[in-house]
Amino acid sequence: MTCKHDWHFVDGLTKRLRCMKCAAMEFVNKNELEQYAIPAGGYSLSDTRPNNIIFYDTSKGPQREVLRISAEGVTANPDIPVDEAAQAVIRALDGYIKQMIDKATKGRTLD
Repeated sequence: MTCKHDWHFVDGLTKRLRCMKCAAMEFVNKNELEQYAIPAGGYSLSDTRPNNIIFYDTSKGPQREVLRISAEGVTANPDIPVDEAAQAVIRALDGYIKQMIDKATKGRTLD
């Protein structure tokens, strides 16, 4: 079976590569070195996590968005009165905090 090499520079030597799978060694000449070099700006990975927090209210029937916190700021649904929106956010936060406490203290007794 042929190894699909996973080349890495050998510590302290920038002209030798070692495969992390089969330990094969290879010398790199100056012209090839550029293809293995990390770009000047470095590599960046896109963030796959959601980029906003959305609070929903389901107390009066179907789910409806109440508040959104994102990189652009905080947006409130203008169709929902402020006191109802605040209650929905507090209910959601209360539930999340209780879940975190339960998870953190699972199996422990508070003395």
